[in-house]
Amino acid sequence: MFAAVILIFELKKANGLKIGWFFTQIVANLSLYSSG
Repeated sequence: MFAAVILIFELKKANGLKIGWFFTQIVANLSLYSSG
């Protein structure tokens, strides 16, 4: 999961906050879903 966080920060730097926010929402939803 930590690697995904690093990836999100890289995406934010590369593509801007809009895409970074989108991936943040996906990861947040996945982590909530995984934890039940």
